[in-house]
Amino acid sequence: MGEVLGPIHDLTLVLAAVLPVFAFYFGLGRLACPAHERLPLQRLHGEDVSATITRGWHYLGEIRRR
Repeated sequence: MGEVLGPIHDLTLVLAAVLPVFAFYFGLGRLACPAHERLPLQRLHGEDVSATITRGWHYLGEIRRR
């Protein structure tokens, strides 16, 4: 049983570490986007989510350079 749960447990740990980071960048990217350009959350697709995370990453980079 431990052999089967090992990879599942590892994946859970990775997701627990990565998801909050992605959520932070998503929120930052969402706030960096002008309000009139934001899509409602219900209309976001995978490409929109990844673009928003990328926007948050770039926005944080701009803040650190100032």
